[in-house]
Amino acid sequence: MVNPGEAALKAALNPAAGTWLYFVITDRKRGTMEFATSGTEYAELVSRADRTRR
Repeated sequence: MVNPGEAALKAALNPAAGTWLYFVITDRKRGTMEFATSGTEYAELVSRADRTRR
């Protein structure tokens, strides 16, 4: 497990404005993270992330 860096901690304490509720790393090799505002969108992102892991 990797601990979050300073930038991640600062972002958690002072998040950017937005309506998202979830985030998923959809491409670990590139470090791509995507955000979702509903459970349905979240499930789609998780499916996409699972496909890239295979």
